[in-house]
Amino acid sequence: MASEAQVQLLSQGVEVWNNWREQHPDESIDLTDAKFRDVDLARCNLSAADLSGADFSSSNLDSAIFRKAICMRRDSARPNWSTRILPTLNW
Repeated sequence: MASEAQVQLLSQGVEVWNNWREQHPDESIDLTDAKFRDVDLARCNLSAADLSGADFSSSNLDSAIFRKAICMRRDSARPNWSTRILPTLNW
């Protein structure tokens, strides 16, 4: 289950989220099963985040940072992401 506080923080926008990440570099990020459909997350820092089961359908993830992120559970077939955004991700 995602951290409700972190989901709310990310819902405030990428700039707020990225600033918070800079101020809390050692914070564990849990966005498991979070719903971010049709959201602009371009340039969002999601590095080392647990994104297992998260739904980013139709979201803008251009240049988002996913270094060391956990993107799927072992029991999941694949993350629920539109295939059109995969080439633009910053792994």
